[in-house]
Amino acid sequence: MQHRMQFPTNFYVDNLVTTSCDREFLLAIYYNVRSRLSEADFNLRSCNSNCSEIQEKMLEDETISSPFSAFEEVLDYLYDPVQDTFRLSPTLVDPEVNTKRGILSQISGVYDPLSMLLPIKIQGKIIVSSIWKSKLSWDEWIPEELIKLWQTHAKDLNDLAKFEFPRRILSENQSVKFICFCDASTNAYGLILYAKQGANCSVFAKARMAPIKGKSLPTLEVLAIYLALKVAPQVLGALGPLNIDNFFLMSDSQVALSWILNETTRSQNMPYWAPTFTPCSPCTTWTSF
Repeated sequence: MQHRMQFPTNFYVDNLVTTSCDREFLLAIYYNVRSRLSEADFNLRSCNSNCSEIQEKMLEDETISSPFSAFEEVLDYLYDPVQDTFRLSPTLVDPEVNTKRGILSQISGVYDPLSMLLPIKIQGKIIVSSIWKSKLSWDEWIPEELIKLWQTHAKDLNDLAKFEFPRRILSENQSVKFICFCDASTNAYGLILYAKQGANCSVFAKARMAPIKGKSLPTLEVLAIYLALKVAPQVLGALGPLNIDNFFLMSDSQVALSWILNETTRSQNMPYWAPTFTPCSPCTTWTSF
């Protein structure tokens, strides 16, 4: 019954991606998925695993993806079952485009759902924001200084596939602490979530551009914290059952934290957001650094 719970939570469009330390559990999922899909006349194919025993079963059933390919494509990431690592699929970004339409099209073609390379990708959004502020038409050439920034950024985007990340970052058999850093600038605000289980590792990141009309820096810092509170439960839920020791939410803005932690200032400065900051998990610690 437990492995049936994997179906609704670990399907991404038509890809089932799941993990466990128990080989028998994963084999049960594999056979159960085959059985359930065959009932609807769906033929399961393109399977893979980093476990040699499970791979042998897939070879016997002729369900394994190409045995001659070193990578398995999952959500536009390339997964290496031998090294148990993943990287972004290679993209070819054209550094010679020089219009708002062209640059936006090139940036949209780089897909990184976990935002593992957000520190690089955010530069493209900042360039696009600068183009919008200049009020240029879609096909009008952008200023020379922005073209130079774009050409540098395009080269960085073409190198993203060189970065490699380990798949296994957590063990369900050990306790874990999560540390979420929130920050903002006049250009953007966002967060990065780390897990500490022995070594520190990045789990998820997200950023948004600052409104073009402009907001005060403390307001943007609050927006970063609001974004963290919004996405953190979803990320932790996607990671599955874990023994969480504590969850630290960290910000370097004393003003933003005072607005949030003081009920009076929270209702005065954030009347529409106030309910969001009221319920906090007992394992959540607010920290300024």
